[in-house]
Amino acid sequence: SAMAVVREHMSRNLLNVEPGETITEVAQRMVERNLGAVLVLDGRLLVGILTERGVMRAVARGLPGDAVVAQYMTKDPETIEPDDTRSMPPF
Repeated sequence: SAMAVVREHMSRNLLNVEPGETITEVAQRMVERNLGAVLVLDGRLLVGILTERGVMRAVARGLPGDAVVAQYMTKDPETIEPDDTRSMPPF
């Protein structure tokens, strides 16, 4: 498989949210922007990602009105630098 620079495949259309924001607020913004995942930042530090699956988990538990992103995010996601080269699967 061909080597590709990550920058060529990454999306810049990402939404940043904070860990203390409610699932409801964030889910609304995800729907408005048609996003399947958002980055969770604490200050400038990436602490997690919230995916559609995380939102669904919250809903399945009855979505308490005060449910926050931190409770349903995937913590410490693996990251990759834009200039790294990795063996990329064919798209």
